Amino acid sequence: MTAFVFTGKLVQLSLAYDGLTIYPLFTPYTNNEYAKKISVLRDDCCILQFVDGLTAEGVMGLQCVSEVSRHVSYDRRVYREDDDHDFYHQDTTDKDHLHYHIKFKHPLSSPERHEIFAMLIKHGLLGPDEYQDFEKAYIERDYQYQSVLMPLLQGEREADVKMIITYIQKTQDNDLLAHLHQYLLSEAFNYLREQAVG
Repeated sequence: MTAFVFTGKLVQLSLAYDGLTIYPLFTPYTNNEYAKKISVLRDDCCILQFVDGLTAEGVMGLQCVSEVSRHVSYDRRVYREDDDHDFYHQDTTDKDHLHYHIKFKHPLSSPERHEIFAMLIKHGLLGPDEYQDFEKAYIERDYQYQSVLMPLLQGEREADVKMIITYIQKTQDNDLLAHLHQYLLSEAFNYLREQAVG
């Protein structure tokens, strides 16, 4: 799965299918030995204020991740020891760099993305202008995905079904295929779902 990566002033964001990864570009800890201990303590005890070693930005980051974990679409955090951890590293960022994987129950809709990014803005990890830049680039990528397939389609059911199947077989980018699936569910493609005559 190819992730959509956006770099802001304080964080790099990697969004792929149902997962968001937040890579802090600031120093979250005053002492690096706290890095793993804080994550475990936060998740096991749900406390932030009593943990020594966090910078102001580190507190903002953990508070943001904690708030996102209460969103209705939230599924779970993904940790290094989880079997599917590597699945969330389909970007070029170093796995050893501090980061937070957040898995959602499904790919985020535009309104859900807006809610999640409002949390990032609220906690000072992303600026409103950065969010607008992210959204514009993300929508442009979706448009590019659609524009790859559209010229291949002829508006004739049998030919288009064969073309789409061939396209899917040749495409290795799962994120592109997930977006394609959502796109093909629109009314414009109802003719593909009609029963073949004969």
